[in-house]
Amino acid sequence: MRPRKTEPYGLYHTKLNRRKDGTQTATQWMNVGYWKECNTFPEACEALASKVIAAARCVPGGHVLDVGHGSGDSLILHALYPSSPKLEGLTGITSNKDQYEEAGRRVQDTCRRSMPEINLQLYHGDAIFHPSNGPQASAHPLDPSSTLPPFTAITAIDCAYHFRSRNKFLQQSFARLAPGGFIALADMNIVSPRSPLRRVLARALCRILGVPWENMISPSTYAQQLIDIGFANVEVEDITSEVFPRLTTFLKSETTDSPQLGVAWWIMGEVFRVWWTICGGTYVIAKAEKPQ
Repeated sequence: MRPRKTEPYGLYHTKLNRRKDGTQTATQWMNVGYWKECNTFPEACEALASKVIAAARCVPGGHVLDVGHGSGDSLILHALYPSSPKLEGLTGITSNKDQYEEAGRRVQDTCRRSMPEINLQLYHGDAIFHPSNGPQASAHPLDPSSTLPPFTAITAIDCAYHFRSRNKFLQQSFARLAPGGFIALADMNIVSPRSPLRRVLARALCRILGVPWENMISPSTYAQQLIDIGFANVEVEDITSEVFPRLTTFLKSETTDSPQLGVAWWIMGEVFRVWWTICGGTYVIAKAEKPQ
């Protein structure tokens, strides 16, 4: 959930992480959530992350790359969730500096206490590898010439639709996945509106949400892109009905200590409502395997 492409994410979203009784949780989740059987924002966010992690089929002793991890909750879930296998390496990358620093503090503290043996590497930068980025580029986890172990799983929770472009990210991920490794994403798509006016509206909302229009493709086209890259066992599951209805209701009813922030959440809820009900917006879980 990213209102603009100019890195709007700070740490203000922590106020959304409340229990049903209104008390604050220790989590700092920020995604659209998977609201089936969930009643609070942090529950829904964790449910979406858990669904993606399960789709990625992480393996014991594996090396996982978590892209767009926000303040680190998905990294912590990778490391500590009871059904998650014990990993050898966990790598994260995010373009937001505030969240990179917050994730570093939180995740390192957690791993130091609970999983000191895990090799944790966090990077601040664009999800896409750009060779022109100078010395920093050589450390990018998706550098195709990297001598680091290939990843056995790559996850991207509610972020890839912002990338320029998502298809390039998928290509780079394919190159850095180990044979038999999986990529799994929670991602936004669109069933292209037939009405010219609705297409104009959809493009305008993409600008508000910081989403490159080229990423707004149908779920079936998304699946074909993965196949064209070389992935096998491609599945794209439409979960729109378990995301946008409850998300929009939650955001539009959200109140905080800051009236301005409460208004901002209401507006964001209305943007998602229009995106889903008028523009044909969809939400999917996509997963695919790099052939052996």
